[in-house]
Amino acid sequence: MDSVHVLKVDGLKKGFRDEVQQVIQNILATMLNHSEKVNVTYEVGTKTTVFKVDCHPEDYGQLLGKQGRNIEGLRRITIAMMAKYGCRAIIEVPYIKKNEENT
Repeated sequence: MDSVHVLKVDGLKKGFRDEVQQVIQNILATMLNHSEKVNVTYEVGTKTTVFKVDCHPEDYGQLLGKQGRNIEGLRRITIAMMAKYGCRAIIEVPYIKKNEENT
């Protein structure tokens, strides 16, 4: 039986997370109306990276897409990019109340 070798690239992981963060930022800036309000940050766990997306409240519908298709597609792409380095990826979207005024 063959053993599975895990690629350990601790030095590259941070740089790669920054690249993935920038890819997410660029996709959202192109996709959403208020590109200047798009902000993507991340938190690092042991094997999981949580990307947090912040955008203008008016862009929330576009971010999610019809039946969540836009955010789901973005999540799948991000998961595929991060899986190369043996990390899980999660994209968190802010909860915006319906009666919240535009800021």
